[in-house]
Amino acid sequence: AALMQAAEQRLAERGFAKVHIWYLAENARARKFYEKFGYVADGTTAPYTFSWSTGSQEKVLVRLHKDITSVSY
Repeated sequence: AALMQAAEQRLAERGFAKVHIWYLAENARARKFYEKFGYVADGTTAPYTFSWSTGSQEKVLVRLHKDITSVSY
């Protein structure tokens, strides 16, 4: 939580207005964590292929966003 708050604060100080975060669609725990900080899904998804020397696996990423123009810590 402290790292998330520090990152948002630094981004806001540098003039960024919005943050986008991608997470694996199957990772409900990650989504709950980000939603706790006010991130919301914007409907954007993207395929992502993880590749190893023994093969690959296709996954789906989901994008969340948050307006940080009024963030104050």
